[in-house]
Amino acid sequence: MVATFALLIVYKAAGRLPIHPKIYYGFIALLPLLAFYNESRAFWVALAVPVVGAVALFKMDGLRGLRSSLFIIAIGLSTVLTLNHFNLLHRSSVAHHRVFTQETLLGSQTLYPGDVQRLRVLSDSLEFWKKHPIEGIGLGSFLHLQNQKYADSPPNIQFSIIDSTPLWVLTELGLIGIVLMGGFYVVSLYTLNRSGSGQTDMATLRRGVLLILLAFAAMSLFHELLYTRFIWFFLGLALAVSREELERVRANP
Repeated sequence: MVATFALLIVYKAAGRLPIHPKIYYGFIALLPLLAFYNESRAFWVALAVPVVGAVALFKMDGLRGLRSSLFIIAIGLSTVLTLNHFNLLHRSSVAHHRVFTQETLLGSQTLYPGDVQRLRVLSDSLEFWKKHPIEGIGLGSFLHLQNQKYADSPPNIQFSIIDSTPLWVLTELGLIGIVLMGGFYVVSLYTLNRSGSGQTDMATLRRGVLLILLAFAAMSLFHELLYTRFIWFFLGLALAVSREELERVRANP
């Protein structure tokens, strides 16, 4: 959904919308409701990145092109929040508590248990990393070390995933791993941005992939994404469309 939204926003800002406008506006009108039921706060952050990015890429032209889109999204968001306020949207009490209660946002004693678990995992990962800051604790070692640390605790206290991709890489692969993987990601973004100028369909696609990777980068701060297939697909797509530009430049120096 994030990838679809990012591509559509870029094509709309560029004035090259590839689908019928009614389908586009219907999708973005339903987007706040879909995000609401997705039950992920990081998802909201990821959705905001393409909008900000499109405005930054296209500047005033992009802002003018997205005015109607932003207006419809604002109406949809206001409608969803109003319906939720009056308990007109069916949702589990846990999910409602996790995302929308004031106590959760302020971090009081009613903090959602899943957040408490995540904070414990993040604390453990930093503790393990400090023992091996350069090379890390070893790929796949986090679960083993947690099992040792919580050997006498209930089984549900152990976790296999660190809900932060940069921290996961840093913990298991150390500074060496984070520099190599982070560098590869940054180079991919730089190449897409450099080759994304122009008014061609390929240039617009590059900008779309750029915003997709930026959105995933924001989401990766709160989730472990490297085990998902889509992140590798879009990294491969970034390399493919950048390669196409390189070959075009070589053919027409």
